[in-house]
Amino acid sequence: MKLVYQADREDEARGIKLMLEANGIPAALTGEFMFGVMSVGIPKVVGVWVYLDRQAEDARRLLEDPEHMVTDPVDVAEFYRISEDAARQAMLNRMLRFVLWALGGMLVLIALLIWLGQE
Repeated sequence: MKLVYQADREDEARGIKLMLEANGIPAALTGEFMFGVMSVGIPKVVGVWVYLDRQAEDARRLLEDPEHMVTDPVDVAEFYRISEDAARQAMLNRMLRFVLWALGGMLVLIALLIWLGQE
């Protein structure tokens, strides 16, 4: 991911994100949760990031010139769907590893209890 813009207003950052996505550049915001009652006196900066490093230059050019034609657009909806599927699969893999380790630990404990009970 590469930072392509920093906004001092959340609505500005969201508008830029929408523009990038409309042109085939998946983007994310950071710092958006700093806005609200609890953030009085805290500098409000929202970073606009592109997911694909190869699109960073196109994103910057698009910000300078809204008529810029992105050279390597992607299907943004498909990108987010694949990303969500990958994140879900990674979570399932972590859960499966945890369950297997827990079962292994329980088997070792049971074996140990049986062994101690035979003495």
